[in-house]
Amino acid sequence: MERISAAAHAISSARLSRTPLHVLPGPLKPRDEAEAYQAQEAVHAMLAATAWGPVVGYKIGCTTPVMQQYLGIAHPCAGGVFAGHVHPSGVTLSGSDYLRIGIECEIAVQLAEDLTPSEVPFRAEDVAKAAGSYMAAIEIVDDRYADWRRTDAPTPIADDFFAAGCVLGEPVAGTQRPSCPR
Repeated sequence: MERISAAAHAISSARLSRTPLHVLPGPLKPRDEAEAYQAQEAVHAMLAATAWGPVVGYKIGCTTPVMQQYLGIAHPCAGGVFAGHVHPSGVTLSGSDYLRIGIECEIAVQLAEDLTPSEVPFRAEDVAKAAGSYMAAIEIVDDRYADWRRTDAPTPIADDFFAAGCVLGEPVAGTQRPSCPR
């Protein structure tokens, strides 16, 4: 567990100082996805005690086969979104707060009820019922790496998969959602 904590400290320190994250030394690298998510949780705990605040949601990255092949990851990955980095529509942000900023157009969903973990994939109908509201969103991503091409796949997972925040539009009630495709 000391390795995980040391990796989380290196990642958190780089984020807070806005310095590029270099390839983690061998002993600190998460060995697999399970360790990467353990390190991610430790990063969340460390950053929650700062102006970043607690994790208030999650982003999903690497959702297409093209990106999965490009990044060498076989499935989508999750990263935390911190309270201090969720912004309302119309906000002005400074590019100097990021290393290599990018934006992505997204749809954000606020759940009205928890989705209970299951051994089978969620059905679209069940997920739609849990949605409380939808929002147009701009995901802010940040390439925080000195050279991400040299970084192993678990490290970006530990580092919240490029997540740097979001800008949210006005919520639209879940009852106004479109019907689920069959």
